[in-house]
This record gives sequence, C-alpha cells and structure tokens, in this order.
Amino acid sequence: MPVYDKPMVYYPLATLMQAGIRDILVITTPRDQLAYVDLLGDGSQWGINLQYTVQASPDGLAQAFLLAEKFIGQDPVCLVLGDNIFYGAGLTTKLKRAAQRTEGASVFAYYVQDPERYGVVEFDAQGRRSG
Repeated sequence: MPVYDKPMVYYPLATLMQAGIRDILVITTPRDQLAYVDLLGDGSQWGINLQYTVQASPDGLAQAFLLAEKFIGQDPVCLVLGDNIFYGAGLTTKLKRAAQRTEGASVFAYYVQDPERYGVVEFDAQGRRSG
C-alpha cells in the first residue's frame, strides 16, 4: 500500500535504519510474502540484511518473537509494526539510545484522543508508564 510516494513498508524500515539496525526479519502473511520479497529483495540495495518468515495466522504480536527466535539468538531485539510511522524532532537520537540499551525495554508511544482504537499504554500523573 503506497503512502505518499512510497510503499508503506519503507517507513518502518527507514525507522530501523535510523536506529542503526541492519539485520531485519520481515514477518508477513503467506499471501504477501512473495510481494515483499519482490519489492525489497535481500535489502542490500539499502545496506541492510533482510530475511523473511511467515506468520500463518494472526495470533498476536508476541508470536513475532517466537517466529524470530532463531533469527534473534542472543541479540537485542526491536519490534516495529509495518503500519506504524515514527517521526519527529530527535527521533534518530532516541532510536539510537533505545538500540544501545543492555537491559529492559523502550516503548515509543504518544497521546491520542481516542485510545480505544489503538494498543494502549497508560501513564501516571508524572508521565511515567503505569500499565
């Protein structure tokens, strides 16, 4: 699906590249796998290494980690959804800082008027994640 002048998948790939991530596993449906391979190839044209695996049925985001277990090994990992666009001042710095973490996790989120339409992160009065 194009967004402006690029396929949608280019935006999350660019986010990963800005974070300095070069080894990327694309998890897709059986129906769409060949289209992604045809569009993106092995990623070498952008200086990245792309591999692919299939999620046969929509069994949740956490399943991505199970499908990617061998790909991940003991390395740090980042999960980016293919239909999310990240942008803003200082984004590259924040991404690189998150990529350098040696423990814990970083979750990127922002305020929306209608949170019931999205995955929700709750914040306490001090702006810290609470749920």
